[in-house]
Amino acid sequence: METIVYSKKDLNKAIKSGEKSIVVRGKLARKIQLLGRVNKAKVTDLSEDMSVYRTATLLTGLPVSVAITVVITLGVVAIIAILKNYRIVIKKKDVEPVLSYDANIQA
Repeated sequence: METIVYSKKDLNKAIKSGEKSIVVRGKLARKIQLLGRVNKAKVTDLSEDMSVYRTATLLTGLPVSVAITVVITLGVVAIIAILKNYRIVIKKKDVEPVLSYDANIQA
């Protein structure tokens, strides 16, 4: 079953409750799509107590200004949870991204 979210608050709630499939809609969807371009090799360097700027610099694959916007919008904890535990699946351009929980992703 898919959980549909429109806001950062709903996204964080879905992640914390361990939802296996999360469909992101609205303005938040564009930010999630950007995370799909992040170099996963740097994910292991992320930690929840990092500053916005430090987190943004580790999101390689995105321009720094875009990365900072994504971090501010989603929050450090949500980004870490998404990158470490979910696959971002975007089937077509202009279609909402789906976050699929992947137990095989190891941080």
